[in-house]
Amino acid sequence: MPSLPQALTLRPALLLLSVGALLLVLSSCTFLRSGSTDRVTTSTLVSQRFPASPATVPHPDSLREGRASDSYYQQQIEWSVRHRTPMADRRFASDVHTTFATLWGRELVEASLIHEMNINNLSDDVAERIRAQELLQYRRLVRIRVHMFVDRRAPEAVFSTDLRPPRVDITLRAADGTRHRPVRTLSGGVETYQQTSSSPVMLYRVNDLYFERVDDSDDILDTDDLQLRVRYPANPLGDLYFEWDFDA
Repeated sequence: MPSLPQALTLRPALLLLSVGALLLVLSSCTFLRSGSTDRVTTSTLVSQRFPASPATVPHPDSLREGRASDSYYQQQIEWSVRHRTPMADRRFASDVHTTFATLWGRELVEASLIHEMNINNLSDDVAERIRAQELLQYRRLVRIRVHMFVDRRAPEAVFSTDLRPPRVDITLRAADGTRHRPVRTLSGGVETYQQTSSSPVMLYRVNDLYFERVDDSDDILDTDDLQLRVRYPANPLGDLYFEWDFDA
């Protein structure tokens, strides 16, 4: 737990997470609620064959013209990478669904304003306030969304989907070897996916990880690559890794 001075230092950034927390709840409901009109689209997203680590993506600060209006789910796929484990642990994947992580770049932030917050249907003043808040959060925090799939038959399967401490130890490593820990983790509810009646039942949970972007005056994103490590202290052979390489 941070000391009081540390907690006071973190508080301004954490206050920006209220909208993010609401969006996590809403997106979890949209992703998984039975009968939702987005059900097919979301099922397509989580069933994608994501690139293996490391995935090569534009730098997160990139903002290519016209990208914000592209398919929101297609953009999430572009910024996503599937997990790898040292021992090819099969708890975190089935033949259809696999644990993956999405790095929230500037383009994805802009797209989420349109597709999650629906700012195009808001007044100009309200839309601009929301956009300013989200961009301020982007400049202060690095966000990674981890979509956890765990075979229901695995020991402590439900707990394994939840990336909140203290059950897991999470670090984000930059190219120079510096490591950073999340200042906040938001976890959605647990749902289930099963492709066929003979397929394993996979537990699914969305986790949003937030890291202070500027640490001791150094920008985490001033790097050529990032590696996210999810460590299970009780079972180090089940550690998960996600890696992104940035285009030059």
